Amino acid sequence: MAKSKKINPDILKAIIKQEIGVNAILENKFHPKRDWKSDLAIPSIMIAIELEGGVWTRGRHTRGQGYIDDCTKYNACAVLGWTVLRYTHSGHGIGDILKDIQEIIKNRTNDK
Repeated sequence: MAKSKKINPDILKAIIKQEIGVNAILENKFHPKRDWKSDLAIPSIMIAIELEGGVWTRGRHTRGQGYIDDCTKYNACAVLGWTVLRYTHSGHGIGDILKDIQEIIKNRTNDK
């Protein structure tokens, strides 16, 4: 498999602001008691974005305890009302992320 280009969170944050008009925060601490952070978050619409690494190299996110810990973290995030979007560097691009954020905004606007 060809090495993919890593999504740069700083660039993604700027593109989200430019293309969608919402502010994103890097390393957002979402839990009141735990020191958990999402890679990127849009607090105004409660979206947490995780950029998963090490998918093909048996990184922390794909090994036993790391995977279990991530499940616990993501579930806690969801229980607090956040929508958690997870992306891999090899399977997704910035366009995919923007599309998903726009769909969430559209769906939430249509629900009101």
